[in-house]
Amino acid sequence: MVAAHVEVGDWVVFAFGDTASEVFDDAPDATEPEPEILTGLVRRGQEEGVFDPDADPAWAVQVLWALVFTGLERASRGQMPRHAVAPAVVRTLERGIGVRR
Repeated sequence: MVAAHVEVGDWVVFAFGDTASEVFDDAPDATEPEPEILTGLVRRGQEEGVFDPDADPAWAVQVLWALVFTGLERASRGQMPRHAVAPAVVRTLERGIGVRR
């Protein structure tokens, strides 16, 4: 999922950047729950012992989106190569909600 969003990164940055409030007035409110497919993946990771069972799945998904956007924004500014975004996002997320061993 991360790699797919990085692939269409320019669109993601546009869609969720400063102009988003004007362009996407009819978009769902940010207070709406995260898509079940993503929170379900986090819950599955918790059940399998990969993710911290105390981590809130909705929080983890919102953090994931923030990481993707931040990586894409940095790449668009030339502060990191685009090919480095997905690995950095995954590494940061896993270290943030991963189980400590």
